[in-house]
Amino acid sequence: MEPENLRRMERFELKIPVMIAPRELHGRSERVWLLSQNLSGTGGFFSTSQPLPVKSKVWLGLVMDLDQSKTKDAERYALIDAVGTVLRVEKEGMAVKFDRQFKILPIEGYQE
Repeated sequence: MEPENLRRMERFELKIPVMIAPRELHGRSERVWLLSQNLSGTGGFFSTSQPLPVKSKVWLGLVMDLDQSKTKDAERYALIDAVGTVLRVEKEGMAVKFDRQFKILPIEGYQE
């Protein structure tokens, strides 16, 4: 018998750029760019060789490509501005649970 999946939200394998910083250092140069491995409505797993300690409060800026046509003329990006808590650390990275409040902001001129 397989163990029951205890997650409440479905996870999606999405590899998107994420800027992350310890909450108390928000806005300073200690921010780093990571890549998400999977995301859900309640959290995500982020690849890093230097994860933050469990229970660390973090600020996250997830960059979403909203352009479905992939044409240069219609590129549109959005920043999902969120806060979360590191729940688990593994060799490949860290799992972060998102707080319920977040903002979605437009980004102009962003290039991958």
